[in-house]
Amino acid sequence: TSSDPDAGDILTYTWDLNGDQITDATTPTVSYTYTENGAYLATLTVADPEGATSVAQLEIVVGNSAPVVTITEPVNGGFYEDFDLINYRVEVTDAEQGSIGNGIQCEDIVVEPSIGHDDHSHGTGPRNGCEGTFMAETHGEGPDNVFYVLGAWYDDDGADVGASLRGTDGIVLNLKRKQAQHAVELIGLQTESTGDFMGGALNVGFASQNSALKFGPMNFEGIDFITLRYAAQQIAANLEVRVDAIDGPLIATIGTQLTGGWQTYDYFTAALDNPGGTRDVYLVYKSDTGGDGFGNINWIDFHGKGIASTDQDSLRGLAATYFSNADFTGNEIVRKDPMIAFQWGDRGPNIQNEQGQSVGNSGFSVRWDGDLAIENFGFYRFYADPVNGTARVWLNDELIIDENSTQSSIQTLFSNSRNTLKVEYSHNSGDAGMFLRWNRNDPVNVIPPTALIPNTDILVSNEPMQELPAEFALFQNYPNPFNPTTQIDFSLPSPGEVKLSVFNTIGQEVQVLVQEQRTAGKHTATFDGSRLTSGVYFYRLEFEGQALVKKLMLVK
Repeated sequence: TSSDPDAGDILTYTWDLNGDQITDATTPTVSYTYTENGAYLATLTVADPEGATSVAQLEIVVGNSAPVVTITEPVNGGFYEDFDLINYRVEVTDAEQGSIGNGIQCEDIVVEPSIGHDDHSHGTGPRNGCEGTFMAETHGEGPDNVFYVLGAWYDDDGADVGASLRGTDGIVLNLKRKQAQHAVELIGLQTESTGDFMGGALNVGFASQNSALKFGPMNFEGIDFITLRYAAQQIAANLEVRVDAIDGPLIATIGTQLTGGWQTYDYFTAALDNPGGTRDVYLVYKSDTGGDGFGNINWIDFHGKGIASTDQDSLRGLAATYFSNADFTGNEIVRKDPMIAFQWGDRGPNIQNEQGQSVGNSGFSVRWDGDLAIENFGFYRFYADPVNGTARVWLNDELIIDENSTQSSIQTLFSNSRNTLKVEYSHNSGDAGMFLRWNRNDPVNVIPPTALIPNTDILVSNEPMQELPAEFALFQNYPNPFNPTTQIDFSLPSPGEVKLSVFNTIGQEVQVLVQEQRTAGKHTATFDGSRLTSGVYFYRLEFEGQALVKKLMLVK
């Protein structure tokens, strides 16, 4: 369409549709049939009464169809985290050339992953091939809107007309942590500076009944749980997770509690039912009391393997055994919970396994098993918050919270230590919920997944095909900060190929410390940063499809 900012001007139109410098039409719209194959330059010239002109041109190719490029792996809208290894696969068909292996060569297909940031992206470099693997580079820590864009394109051979056409495809991948302020739409909500001691820059608040955050596109392949970083002083709302529309299918309900202040944040988690496909996603505020004064959301975390070929999430959280009776008997269902931060309400866990066994919403019990990973020496206190039930907590096989107490005595825990942790919750009736919190120097908060390691013996016995290392661990380097060398310890549960690498903050591998067969047990590597500049680096351990990542600081 053409327009003129000068109201009332009568425009004239001149079309040259085949590039022969002869006018083919003078109407605002035109229909034209090309009778011979070839490449043609169609030109439209628009003029106003004063003689000012504007020209638009378009190349039209007759006798050659553009190739169809499709990224079949990973899924559009899938979830990743920094340093994930992500497989990709591209298919191409062309009406004149055929398909891959039948006229089209893989080496002629170009793929480029890009780091998305706000409204633009930074390419990491094109590579040729119809399949491969790339590492998700980090954009550094902070509250920026970060995502990945995977693009693919193919230029055909021009068929018989000698005019090549390009086919393209692109998908967007979501980081597992989504800052609330980066929702694509805020419905009845506003942003404000956050007071969360963990950061986040802005939170979303001023919520009332049916206020909502819209995200998209999202695909929950490999995602099992969703967690809110949430604060509430007046109303402890439920956040309903719905797809396609604000009143679309319900896939999760995240219950919350009052936290003691508008900027006093904690974690609240819920299991998520994957609806399949790539969808728009809505988080909708709901409360039986209605009204306004609902809580604030700082960010949203998504837990699970996601689209990665390696699973960094497999060694976070706790092995959870759910029992259908309150005395730890009856049907047993085992899963991996990211943390103990459940406000189930009257819904209960309400889960079922593939054998048809179920655990309902009342009179059930749960036992969580695993290790507590401590990075920094300190004096810790633990807090149990059972809703309409009782709880017990053991640390290093010592009962530190019993049925008649809600907090432990001070526990002295050492740097780079793993401490066995067992937690039990028995529900009576009514609303259900259970939280396990701690503090050292910071405010009391739910213990996050990064400090929890599941008891993999329980998980493996429940799912025989799942291969999780039982003693796979990566420890914090010492000293840290350091200059110029530091020691990195890791342990392996069995002999196998292991790789230990160091990356800079944009995901570039700067040094490989170990890449060889190693025996089971504890190992040590030395990182020499004398040739590197001061700053933050990451070190990553890979073993049998699993990966662990930690951060270190070089100070010169």
